[in-house]
Amino acid sequence: MKFSPEARNSVPWSEQESLFHRMITRIRRSLQLQEILEAAVTEIRAFLQIDRVMIYQFHPDEHGVVIAEAIHRQRLPSLLGLHFPADDIPHHARQLFLKVRQRSIINLSAEQMGWSVADAATVEDGAEAAGDMRYRPVDPCHVEYMRAMGVESSIVVPIIQDQKLWGLLVAHHSEPRMTSDADLAFLQIVVDQLEVAINQALLLEQVQQQARRESITNQIATLLHLASTTSFQAALESAVAAIDGAGGRLYLLSNYSPHANELFTCGAQPPISDEMDAPLEEHEIWHVAMHYGEERQTSRANLWIIPDLYQDYRCRSLAPFFKTTSIRSILIVPLKYGRQVLGCLTLFRHEFELERLWAGQFDPDERQRMPRKSFAAWREYKTGQASNWTEADLDLVQTLISHFALAIGQYQLQKQVHQLNCSLEQQVQARTAELQQTNLRLQDEIAERQQMEDALRQSEARFQRLVANVPGMIYQFRLTAEGETYFPYVSAFCRDLYEVDPEVIQQDAAVILGMVHPDDREKLETSIARSARTLQPWLLEHRVVTPSGQVKWLQAASRPEKQDNGEIVWDGVLMDITDRKQAEAVLRESEAQLREKAQELEQTLRELQHTQAQLVQTEKMSSLGQLVAGVAHEINNPVNFIYGNLSHAGEYVHDLLSLLKLYQQYYPDPVAEIQSEASAIDIDFLQQDLPKLLNSMKVGADRIQKIVLALRNFSRMDEADVKPVDIHEGIDSTLMILQNRLKETSGHPGIHLVKQYAQLPLIECYAGQLNQVFMNILSNAIDSLEEFNHHRSPQEICENPCTITIETRLVEDLWLQIRIADNGPGMTEQVRQRLFEPFFTTKPVGKGTGLGLSISYQVVVDKHGGKLTCNSALGAGAEFLIELPIRRSGRSHGSSL
Repeated sequence: MKFSPEARNSVPWSEQESLFHRMITRIRRSLQLQEILEAAVTEIRAFLQIDRVMIYQFHPDEHGVVIAEAIHRQRLPSLLGLHFPADDIPHHARQLFLKVRQRSIINLSAEQMGWSVADAATVEDGAEAAGDMRYRPVDPCHVEYMRAMGVESSIVVPIIQDQKLWGLLVAHHSEPRMTSDADLAFLQIVVDQLEVAINQALLLEQVQQQARRESITNQIATLLHLASTTSFQAALESAVAAIDGAGGRLYLLSNYSPHANELFTCGAQPPISDEMDAPLEEHEIWHVAMHYGEERQTSRANLWIIPDLYQDYRCRSLAPFFKTTSIRSILIVPLKYGRQVLGCLTLFRHEFELERLWAGQFDPDERQRMPRKSFAAWREYKTGQASNWTEADLDLVQTLISHFALAIGQYQLQKQVHQLNCSLEQQVQARTAELQQTNLRLQDEIAERQQMEDALRQSEARFQRLVANVPGMIYQFRLTAEGETYFPYVSAFCRDLYEVDPEVIQQDAAVILGMVHPDDREKLETSIARSARTLQPWLLEHRVVTPSGQVKWLQAASRPEKQDNGEIVWDGVLMDITDRKQAEAVLRESEAQLREKAQELEQTLRELQHTQAQLVQTEKMSSLGQLVAGVAHEINNPVNFIYGNLSHAGEYVHDLLSLLKLYQQYYPDPVAEIQSEASAIDIDFLQQDLPKLLNSMKVGADRIQKIVLALRNFSRMDEADVKPVDIHEGIDSTLMILQNRLKETSGHPGIHLVKQYAQLPLIECYAGQLNQVFMNILSNAIDSLEEFNHHRSPQEICENPCTITIETRLVEDLWLQIRIADNGPGMTEQVRQRLFEPFFTTKPVGKGTGLGLSISYQVVVDKHGGKLTCNSALGAGAEFLIELPIRRSGRSHGSSL
């Protein structure tokens, strides 16, 4: 397929020139962009004799809408007013439209797509000249897309405005059609003229917005010039109307008191409720907006823009107050005069309902993966949409800020002048009255001073008598602002305390400060400094060393008071408490001795209780061992008798069955009575089942022998002394006894047992005592897992069944380590630390004595010189480690918890 001037009959140049003239004239005469676009598509469709020509405009979110359309005799369905998703035109195609002004031509009958660039200067390295046509196969998805629209051929020319892809000029034909270079050049010239028209329309819109902004600004400035409450209300209403707002608030801060702040409102407002105990402007968002501005550093930094208060994280605590209103967008404008914050202007906007017609149904929130099959109009309806604050709105508000701030500043200045005048008049009147009162007070004070001097002389005499009877030294101590100290007054009792005269102390405070015991000097200085800093009472017990060498305990008590000149004065008393301190020392020594004796008695009592409990437990276990050994012996004798006779019984039965077969072979037809009896006892079944019966009896006898052996191994009555034993036999014997608690039964999930035995030598030990250790640890593990299952669902038990793992291994060839672990609930660190204490148990009363693990620890550590430890955390199961020396001489490994 080729696109050339000869592909179709060329339109005479005169017709093209006439069309250009009409379009240019229309652009110059009309300032209405929509009228120009509608005329253009009509003229182009008629000129090209094509089925449909439309103008497709892009929105900021990259989706598009058909804003002008011309169709020939309804040969194609109308798309006017329909919106198209952004991904209908891929991103790379948009870039080619914008960067090189690429034009595309498609003819589905030839299955080829041709494209050319309008401006060769935008092509890198001159690889393509302007107007050159290149071809490639049409993408199958594009073919489906066009045929779903009923289109067989198309022409697309981009419309660029201010270095942005404004839209597309699109021509569709329902039949295959050849496009000439002249047609393409014609469309490009038309698009160039449309770009001029778009620029003119946008410029006109900007001029109109500027004129409207200036008109509104002048109107509001005129109202604000009056600087009164009524003018502020009218200016607020005008500002709300100018930005098409739902309501507004003007909040003026008072220079004197928060209670004098002024608030003007108009339009929609959040309702006043008990929860809103203060104006909105005292909310944190308004406080930050007025005093700190917006968080981002932009030209709008002085505006606090909230497009959607339900989506803004800063408004979480604010949104509930607006739930009953349709307010959704907020604009907070701080009002400042220089650096002074005057208040703020708040503007509201309602939410709105969005209704949009799309070309075909699709999910706006998902990317389209397949071309649409239909372009029938599909209505999208959304509620609760936030109305964005446009640049024009923000420009207008920014212009109004200075007028509001200037008017409010003048208004507050006038109020301050008025209040100042009133205040001056009141001050003159008050000062005159004060002077008159002062004269009267002076006369009264002269008389009072004479009376006070007489009273002071009498008071001093009483004070001296009182001081002489106080059993301590009365003093006044002063600390100057420069850090110097002195005693203006010291009573005569200082001779008994310090062995110096009062005059000596008054002349030099360092005399008695130097007598402070060296060990108490730092404490004294610190306490005085703290009392001076906090003005809290000074209370201190300290020692002094008198000139005669005596060490005395003194108690100081005084209350500090800060003077106007910065000095701090302590008036107080010092008392000799040496006798009391000596008595306290004797009392403390006696109490310490009593506590030590009580602790020794308590420790002795605990040891006696522990020893008694261990003796009882040991006696119980000894009796139990004897009982188990006796039961095992009594069971073993008849079992041996049964087991010994089973082999003979098997031979006899085999002989009898062989004889019976011979009878049946040589006497196939016995008498009727024998046949009847054989049929009654089912002789054929007996021949088959009798050997099986004897075999099952042998298996049962074997099982009983193993149980008896396990009981004997567990009791070890014949091994009370240290002997070399196989430690695995002791573990297996214990497991045999506990088998009934391990296996699964009705209502009792089984416990999985994992044994990982290493090749171990015989170990010298008390076998019976170690078996009891295994029994204690394994029983506790089973109790813990059973309790754990009571708090879990069957699904949790199935997904994570209870498991006990027993692992043995050699450590350094001299020690044996036995690890017993479970995947139960584990324990806290506090429980783990007390695990081996006597009488400590986590089980309910009556379920445990608290001695099992304590005795186990004594058996492993004290009796065998080994080590028993527990590792556990809450929710991580428990692990017990038993380490034993293989030979009794190997005790160097130590023992600890």
